[in-house]
Amino acid sequence: MAMSEVARTPDGLPLSQADGFWNRLDLLPRSLYWGTHLACLLALWTGWWRDVLLAQAGCLDACNNIDHQAEIERDAQSFVPVDVQAFLHTLSRIEGYLHHTVNTTLALDVLLLQLPRPTVSR
Repeated sequence: MAMSEVARTPDGLPLSQADGFWNRLDLLPRSLYWGTHLACLLALWTGWWRDVLLAQAGCLDACNNIDHQAEIERDAQSFVPVDVQAFLHTLSRIEGYLHHTVNTTLALDVLLLQLPRPTVSR
């Protein structure tokens, strides 16, 4: 798409914030919006939960998110390691599913339902 062209919905309406862009995201093809943004979100979550698991194993120095070390340590103490491992596995499965024909909303619902629950109050 050229820079001067305006992205449009299937019904021909321009996609801009003035025209309710955020209310029209559900009209965009999955590959246009979800592809890149969802992959980035899943990568962020995977990195975070991997760091939590590393902290639980006593390998805090191997974490990528060193600027959030206090939060990682807090989460490492708040969650059961088995739950974190299971969620990392679920993240990997969902990422694979999204490369195929799958209902994106349903896949994300499954992901959110599988989020580990803290065992201690924060």
